[in-house]
Amino acid sequence: MEVSQKPVSNRFWPVAEGSVTRIDVTFDHIVHVVHDPKLVREVFEQEFSLHTVPGGEHSAWGTYNALCYLGLSYIEWLGVRDAAKAATSAFGRLAQLRLSFGEGGSLFAIRTNEMDRLARSWQKRGLAFIGPVDASRNRPDGTTVRWRMLFPRSFDGSEIARAEAVLPFVIEWEHDDSTRAFNLRQTGAMPAQQPYQLAGVHIVTREMEAWVNGWNEYFSTDDVSPEHRLLKGANSFSTQMGGITLYVEPLQGSAESGNERTRFPGVERIDLIRVDGTGDAPSTEPKVIAGLSIGIVE
Repeated sequence: MEVSQKPVSNRFWPVAEGSVTRIDVTFDHIVHVVHDPKLVREVFEQEFSLHTVPGGEHSAWGTYNALCYLGLSYIEWLGVRDAAKAATSAFGRLAQLRLSFGEGGSLFAIRTNEMDRLARSWQKRGLAFIGPVDASRNRPDGTTVRWRMLFPRSFDGSEIARAEAVLPFVIEWEHDDSTRAFNLRQTGAMPAQQPYQLAGVHIVTREMEAWVNGWNEYFSTDDVSPEHRLLKGANSFSTQMGGITLYVEPLQGSAESGNERTRFPGVERIDLIRVDGTGDAPSTEPKVIAGLSIGIVE
């Protein structure tokens, strides 16, 4: 993929030029790279009584997925179907790299309905980016889901080679949120209510200053939403996005081999909160499923 010098036209929504409103962005999903998406979704169902569904095939990337919708925010379990084809795509290579260290969280996505405006803003400020890029996957029922993606490039392009955490990519779905929610309920992918909702996402990185500066440069500006700025706390930086707290924390040491859980830059932990506020007391020790830590919070 080439760095875009001119964003492609928005095929989904017409965008009015000269608008002074801020570009709306919110949290979309995390990518959990696993050997067998079907097996891992079944474990999540057993452990948390969550409703999950098969996703479909990314034929151009050599990957496939399964999904768990927690509202419109969701967990994607990403697996490699065709290793040779995966090696030819950025997403496929990232999945293969993650699996070379072991299963676990990788990156996450934020969504917008104003991708072209966001790309123009980045271009105007001289920021490097890739896209917008058209993408799709084929559902098990034969229908096709379409979206576009925009990738910030805040480092030198070698993050994947260094196994370094990358900034989130931006996704723009073919339909707006209300239409997507209706369609997902109609297909049975998103139930009326899950027992848990996503409350927090913890990202670990070896380059804290660069990651935080990159996030603030791309996603917390006057054009977007200054309230998304990552602010320093005692041991991490954090911000709120779509009712979900994002934490950026330092990754110390290198990945470990053997039977011990591997630490890998990217999404290392998610926090779930019970929808009805009842049930077991929060545990101080999160469960680890396929290399991803899951904590239950109040």
